[in-house]
Amino acid sequence: MDKIRQANKKLLRHERYLKEKDAKAHVTHYGIDPPETVNISIMELIELKLALSELNTTERYIVQSNIVKKVPLKKIANELNLSVRTVSRHKNSALQTLREKLK
Repeated sequence: MDKIRQANKKLLRHERYLKEKDAKAHVTHYGIDPPETVNISIMELIELKLALSELNTTERYIVQSNIVKKVPLKKIANELNLSVRTVSRHKNSALQTLREKLK
């Protein structure tokens, strides 16, 4: 959790810096998509990245492939030489871990 607190401090400091810079330049946003296109905050992204880094390599690969890249579990199972059921269990375990870390 210390990593999250440190990242949060850095993020808040950086956001203050950007807001001051934006105010001076009369800019509504700085290097970030307009708010109507952003569905997740930067802090949530940092927390998600830290939570993903705590998964083991296999679980992280399965979650990123299946959820982010939309690769079917059957194809992932073939790549890893595992059964689809084992891949599904790894995915469910990883998602449960992520839920607990992101509460």
